[in-house]
Amino acid sequence: GAARAALPAPPRGGVSARRPGYPPRAMDGTRQPFVIAGFGYRVAAYLFDLGLALAAVTAALIAGLSSGAALVAGLAAWVFVTSAASAVFDGQTLGKRLAGTRVITAPGAPIGFGRSLVRDTLARLLYLVPLFFLVDSVFAAASADGRTLRDRMVGTYVVRGPSSAGRAWGVALAAAALLTVWVA
Repeated sequence: GAARAALPAPPRGGVSARRPGYPPRAMDGTRQPFVIAGFGYRVAAYLFDLGLALAAVTAALIAGLSSGAALVAGLAAWVFVTSAASAVFDGQTLGKRLAGTRVITAPGAPIGFGRSLVRDTLARLLYLVPLFFLVDSVFAAASADGRTLRDRMVGTYVVRGPSSAGRAWGVALAAAALLTVWVA
């Protein structure tokens, strides 16, 4: 692709979008080489987490719960899968863990429960506005820092974590399991 001319400076003490030699400072003051996660990693993590919430809805319907109760079960599963997991696992949901990404704040700290709840649940309600999902996705795919509108609203970045030899196999097995459950 075309080389980007002048990228904006990263937030003070914050995350470097794609500029080598500009690693952000972590909470302890040390330089950390955060790398912004690509769009594909973000989509893979989102689809996995969404699949878990949809599995909860499906299980609730199979168990004979009303559609309203199943929707509540799905929402509860979504909050658990995203916000609770992000708080417990230093900014990672199960999908993000499998994709090798995490959500951090501008200073480099992991996202907590409250900020994750706003980012992953409340701000996603904006997807009910026609075309917001598309605009949000275009921001992530096209911006130099890879941030969605939701990331900008709450001051977060999605970054790549350390590589893991077994991650590709884990992602493949998890995807196959979810597809099997969904089709069955």
